[in-house]
Amino acid sequence: MKLTKDSWITFTIERLVEIPQAGYYYRLLHESGQKFLLPAQYYTHYNLVVGSTVSCRVDKINCMGKVFLEPKHPYYEVNMVYNFDFVAMNNSFVKGVAELVVRDIFNETYTLFLPAEVCSKISNMVPLRVLNIRKGRLQLQLAGATGSCKEFEENEIIDLTIETVVEINGEKFFFLSHSSGCFALLKVKYYLHYNFEVGKQVSCQYIGIKPDGTLRVEPPNPFYRVGDTYNFTVSSVGTESNSDGETASYATVFDIYGMKCGFVVPAGSKVQPDQVILCKVVGYKKGRPMLMIVQK
Repeated sequence: MKLTKDSWITFTIERLVEIPQAGYYYRLLHESGQKFLLPAQYYTHYNLVVGSTVSCRVDKINCMGKVFLEPKHPYYEVNMVYNFDFVAMNNSFVKGVAELVVRDIFNETYTLFLPAEVCSKISNMVPLRVLNIRKGRLQLQLAGATGSCKEFEENEIIDLTIETVVEINGEKFFFLSHSSGCFALLKVKYYLHYNFEVGKQVSCQYIGIKPDGTLRVEPPNPFYRVGDTYNFTVSSVGTESNSDGETASYATVFDIYGMKCGFVVPAGSKVQPDQVILCKVVGYKKGRPMLMIVQK
């Protein structure tokens, strides 16, 4: 069975299994015989029952070919607008930005960062668009006429201003703003080597929207350039099952900043620890280059 991103597949929930130090998972069985594990902790309100069927969307396939499935939500659908209960509006860590807290029909709460001016016009029911659903959580955006920020095309390059550094739940973030009223948060620990400065502008690749309504973006690496090739020394080699149920090898390397990254080893290729491998940079993620081996 060949899987593609955003395709819908029907599975039978074969059983609930416990994996030591990882928790409980639903084991899903496809008619082809292929099996997948779905973490149960994210879907307690989905009423998933062993022996029944469930329709899942292929949310993503990572660079190792590992498949991440998202079961159909029991109520909400992507790209639809729903009214959410207003819970609270709080001042945030940045002037002119407010934290809007809403609640869905399952009593789950969500916090969105929005311009304070927009939040001041919100009533008891808040119309929000469901942009995506991941790990059972809704990714929301304020709907159209009530003042949502500008929508961008995937992979579009946008200019953001680094406003300040904030601390959320003990983790430090760069807080970036866009002229349209959109915001982004980048974990400081992933971008220490980027030499970011408050007040400076940075061009970022737009990837999507996070559950809190902030932009998911990735700034260009200060050293590695997409499309260029570089030598990396292999630290270790491991294996994992890919989307076709086949075993794929994955090599771990470290970039010049000491950040851990890696690449899939093509079938038939022999890669060993301490071997120097030429790789092509195909993108960035969390401040690290995404790599593909250059075959000779």
